[in-house]
Amino acid sequence: MNLTEIYNEFINFDAASKFYITLITGLIIFLYRTFLNMYSESEKQTKDDKNKAGEAIAKLDAYLSIYVKSNREKVDQDKLIEKMGESYLYLNYKIRKKIRLYYNNRSEACIITLRKVIAETIDAYGTPNEEKLMIEQIMSYVGKLIKPIAPIITILVMLIIAIFHYSQFITLQSTWDKIVLTLNFLAIIFPIMIVMGILSHLIENFKDFHNPGFSFWIIIIGAIICPIIMITINNNYLYISAFIQFFLFVFLLIRKSPTNE
Repeated sequence: MNLTEIYNEFINFDAASKFYITLITGLIIFLYRTFLNMYSESEKQTKDDKNKAGEAIAKLDAYLSIYVKSNREKVDQDKLIEKMGESYLYLNYKIRKKIRLYYNNRSEACIITLRKVIAETIDAYGTPNEEKLMIEQIMSYVGKLIKPIAPIITILVMLIIAIFHYSQFITLQSTWDKIVLTLNFLAIIFPIMIVMGILSHLIENFKDFHNPGFSFWIIIIGAIICPIIMITINNNYLYISAFIQFFLFVFLLIRKSPTNE
């Protein structure tokens, strides 16, 4: 079916159908442009941050080279820690972890390990303004165009679920039935938000991603599969999943609080 046939089919629709089709199409185009601009700005900021991080790591590496040739007295260690502090915010998780270890024990073994990690990080940086292969440029461009599609699909799915929830909600008379329906809605929405959030984070920060721990993944997987299990057992008890998810998230927040670190 070509564009002319699609257009002919469209003009034969009634006024209400035309309005909704135009509204949805306009919404999709608006969301696509919004997310495309947002990702472009984010990519630009990420590139700037990466350049700053590269400069900070290079300067720290240079000062470590000076330090290992020094007398390594306390004044030299204090100066090194000061330099570490200046670049700390721009460093990745692995280097920060090694620096915190050095803060605690000031061990020379930590310096050796730190220099090794820094060397690996510097080697992973590409040369600035290095020309990419044509296939890399094409893949990068296609990736930029495709990236906004995932959040749009998520929003549309959540919107459809929300409309379905509202259409059912207004037909119910019992307050308890309305509460159960809303909890069912939340139990389905939460896993979608979690999955899309994790995927988005992995795509944006794959290289710097660090494993948050076994218990974190158990809680997240539990929150995702809980509604599926409830639907399999008895979908009348789907609302219980919302309570379980709530307590799992509270436990996760308590686990991540500063007092428990």
